[in-house]
Amino acid sequence: MKSPRAEIFSSAGGKDSFIREAETWVELGLHPHIVSCYYVRTIDEIPRIIAEFVEGGSLKDWIEDRRLYEGGKEQALERILDIAIQFAWGLQYAHEQGLVHQDVKPANLLMTPQGVARVSDFGLAKARLAAGEQVGQVGAGSLLVSSGGYTPAYCSPEQAAHAPLSRRTDIWSWALSILEMFTGGVTWLSGVVAAGALEDYLEVGVEEPGLPTMPARLAELLRECFREEPRARPSDMLTIAGLLVEIYQGETGHAYPRELPKAAELRADSLHNKALSLLDLGKNEEALAAWEQALLVDPLHAESTYNQGLIHWRKVLINDDTLLGR
Repeated sequence: MKSPRAEIFSSAGGKDSFIREAETWVELGLHPHIVSCYYVRTIDEIPRIIAEFVEGGSLKDWIEDRRLYEGGKEQALERILDIAIQFAWGLQYAHEQGLVHQDVKPANLLMTPQGVARVSDFGLAKARLAAGEQVGQVGAGSLLVSSGGYTPAYCSPEQAAHAPLSRRTDIWSWALSILEMFTGGVTWLSGVVAAGALEDYLEVGVEEPGLPTMPARLAELLRECFREEPRARPSDMLTIAGLLVEIYQGETGHAYPRELPKAAELRADSLHNKALSLLDLGKNEEALAAWEQALLVDPLHAESTYNQGLIHWRKVLINDDTLLGR
């Protein structure tokens, strides 16, 4: 359960704006490389986000405790490239749904113990901004903490300039996350200097033993992602993922083991949770529509049958016998 700080709701209608933007994560549905967000519920006057628990920690954790580099340089490089591909696939799916993450960073990529990567916190940076949070409002204004719609250490030039954003904004931040896996930590003061940080790394490297060297083809790909003009960057994450698969196969000498995933249809359970969220927000008709969808997927889904029937009964649309019959 993710709970925003009460003080970010500084603008009139800030709480409603936060809920509206946070629900874009719920609307994404199911994908193997995205953390599922089940619903948003208001508890003690604060909107709480109920999301899937991913027990392996974040990519940031894996970098900091050096789990990422276990098994030697060759195994670490293979693991890094695998995570980079999964990361790209998750973002591509969100972009296809019309959603720009706006806060892509290792802390927002959660890992299963088996190494499956899932992107988290979709829409929350925009939700906090919509609620009235200002840049630097969090604590001492850490470069690694999101505030005012982005995290300074991973922000793109257009974010820093408060210019319009696109999927290429996420591409810039994704590339910084990949760079961090090779540097072993953030070595730059702001995301806008990413191109220089990359060249510094390529020129000087890192002294810590056990960290793999970045392949030349990957370095060239990151250079393209760090072009100042967004339109000059790669067009989408799917193109990037395709290049990464080629790099993976060239570096490891074997085929990439994962297949490009297809988004699963919303299951009845997910639609039921979505309906509960809508009901909690006073959107009764939308909730009933979600339950109707759930029952199309699974006509015998008990929770949807019960809750939809209860609402119909309370509206006197059905009688006692009909409800009991269902």
